[in-house]
Amino acid sequence: MAGLVAFVVCGGLASWAVDALFGGPDLTPPEYWQEQNLSDRFKVSLPGSPTVSNQQITGEMSMKMLMVSPDQGTFYAAAHSVGQLPPERAALSTEQLLNDSCDGSRETLKQQDSGVKELSRTSVSLDGFPGKELVLRVPAGGGKVVSRIYLVEGQLFMVSAGGRGLSADNANVKFLFDSLKSIPEGERKPKPKPKAEVVAPPPPVAPPPEPPKPAPKPKPVVDPSLPKFTSEIAVAHAADSAGVVALGFTPDGRTLALGTAGGRAAWYDADTGKSVADVGIDAGAGGAALNAAVSPQGDRVVFYRHGGQLYYFERTEKSETVLNAGDTGGGTSQWKAAFAPDGATLCTTHGDALARLWDVATGRERAVIKPFAGQVTSAAFSPDGEMLACADAQVTVRDAKTLRKLGALDPAGGPAYSELLFAPDNATLVGVADRTLSVWGLGRDHEAETVVASVRLVKSVEAIRGLRFSPDGKWLLGLTDTNRVRVWDTATWKRRGDLNFSGRGRPSALAFRFDDARLAVACGPTVLLLDLDAQKWD
Repeated sequence: MAGLVAFVVCGGLASWAVDALFGGPDLTPPEYWQEQNLSDRFKVSLPGSPTVSNQQITGEMSMKMLMVSPDQGTFYAAAHSVGQLPPERAALSTEQLLNDSCDGSRETLKQQDSGVKELSRTSVSLDGFPGKELVLRVPAGGGKVVSRIYLVEGQLFMVSAGGRGLSADNANVKFLFDSLKSIPEGERKPKPKPKAEVVAPPPPVAPPPEPPKPAPKPKPVVDPSLPKFTSEIAVAHAADSAGVVALGFTPDGRTLALGTAGGRAAWYDADTGKSVADVGIDAGAGGAALNAAVSPQGDRVVFYRHGGQLYYFERTEKSETVLNAGDTGGGTSQWKAAFAPDGATLCTTHGDALARLWDVATGRERAVIKPFAGQVTSAAFSPDGEMLACADAQVTVRDAKTLRKLGALDPAGGPAYSELLFAPDNATLVGVADRTLSVWGLGRDHEAETVVASVRLVKSVEAIRGLRFSPDGKWLLGLTDTNRVRVWDTATWKRRGDLNFSGRGRPSALAFRFDDARLAVACGPTVLLLDLDAQKWD
């Protein structure tokens, strides 16, 4: 679609649009609009008679475009890619393909006007097919371009409008998008069937004698209950019998960091399994740690206790840095801790209906977020560091730097969210509350300083104790209360299968290596590394 959008916007639209935009009278739909077939699959209403053009994009794809300018300041256009996507594009997930298409459209317009700015990007659908709505501001003339891009059975459709003061709520733009309809099956032109070539049958030939069959090879004995793993790291320590509760890698993938429920922080060579650093045995006060978190850089492990200390260890330091001295009465119980992508800020959620931000380098409290209706049970930063989501019984999204509230994703009053996690695309947020998995599509309107959320999925699941996305966003993994790790395909949000660790202990923590996308799973006294794409699923 990047190729399609680049042609639609650059070859057919952008240079004219930026010069001709924006201004002129609005039309009144549907008085001057005519229905046009965009393809045998869809039809759209455009004002007047459009200009039709066809253009070859790649060896596999060509493009049909309809474009009309009813006045000097407004344009409407629709495009359809004919043919299947090239293999390298078809291999992408639906979300990646649509987001790449939006990026291609924006960057192509930027070649005409460097001041072009993306205002919002939201998920939409057409007859059940996924799509994206993209709103761009074009400084030339003070105009906007509103586009919708859909992926339909391996082919791409794009409908755009541009003009001064236009928005997704403009009557003409809304009518244009609402007019895009499927052509009923009976009205579609039948595809020509290839004529069968009549070939005379060959004369019969006596079959050659069959060679002797080799003796069957004995099948290897494989334990079907275990995933195939590529390596194993022993992480047990005589002074610490508590299980691993947090895993993480350094960005180069060479070092594995972990934290245990006993307050131990340790680092291992991810290739050889040798210990690199080991600190924190029985450090801190107040009993066993509830949980831990590893910084994105893999250099720090933070521990938090219910009503106890909040502290972290650095790989190069032997003593802990205390952020919160704790409250044995439980008033400041820590439920979750989440690092910002740069590792410089830590967000903690508390039982006193507050969330707190800490400067990791100095150990000082930077800000307090309030008010919440009840105990704040989860938090997550977006991978680009621009958004911070916190939850009690309602998920709220804030600007991570100004802490301005951008939006609430669901009504208050439900069960508390125990897990929150952003996808690598920054446009998807998942949460778990009382055995329910929720998936939201997010579109941020920077001009209005709001987040527009659309519910993509709500489904019942078993108890989930932790969530992780694969680096490419293709898979979502969840720890369960059994010996299994559940895996969902994010293109369809259907369950792909389970990784069954029967015989190795209950998995307690997950992390991905970014250099080769291998998955690390903590099981009892060991950490197993495996290739997720090579597994046989239950």
